[in-house]
Amino acid sequence: MPQDQSGSDEPTPQRSSGFLEDQQTRRLFLKAAVISGAAVAAVGAAGAAAASASPQILRQLRGQPATVSGQLPATMCFESSGFDEITEFTVNDSGKTNPGTFFVWFTVQHLPAGTWTYTLTPDPGAGTPFEYNDPGNNVYVFPLADGTATDRCPSGDPDAHPPADQVGHSIGDVFPFTTGSLGDFRVRVHIDFTGPIPPASGTIYTFVGTLTNGSITYTGQVSVTAFPK
Repeated sequence: MPQDQSGSDEPTPQRSSGFLEDQQTRRLFLKAAVISGAAVAAVGAAGAAAASASPQILRQLRGQPATVSGQLPATMCFESSGFDEITEFTVNDSGKTNPGTFFVWFTVQHLPAGTWTYTLTPDPGAGTPFEYNDPGNNVYVFPLADGTATDRCPSGDPDAHPPADQVGHSIGDVFPFTTGSLGDFRVRVHIDFTGPIPPASGTIYTFVGTLTNGSITYTGQVSVTAFPK
């Protein structure tokens, strides 16, 4: 009759050292596969992020300088011809205004070197309620040292940085204008009001200035309200 061997004292067979080495090798292989897979996933995610990044970001990732494009802000100010900022003026029955004439300032900081054109809307030379002040010079351009045009409304004409400031009767007489280096930039236009007497509630006039070199555009606006006297 066969003997029950379950309680036998025979030793349990031992795994060979070669078998244990095979198991360790398998675990190391699997671990390496997991790490490799994670690395591939990370690279794939980085590649997807890079593919969807804007050209501006990609340039910076490659260590290339950033470029500027599109529309950028400028500051504008409406002043009396005494260099005082105003937000309103009055018109009497004879069409005379108080203050008498006005300056419209347009300022850009850190303007790159280049050739620029400027437009002001409403155009003082196009039969609008505002006209150039006199038959002499009305448009003044001030190229300035970089970082010096910090006040939105100047208290006087600034000292121009080379090339020297340029003046003319109209915007078209001065622009296009070429700047030789990076710097701040101001334009002052001297105008007079020739529009109708405003209603009691007043009439709001909004000026929009645009400076562009064809690829970079700076724009700003300022409003003033005309009231009857």
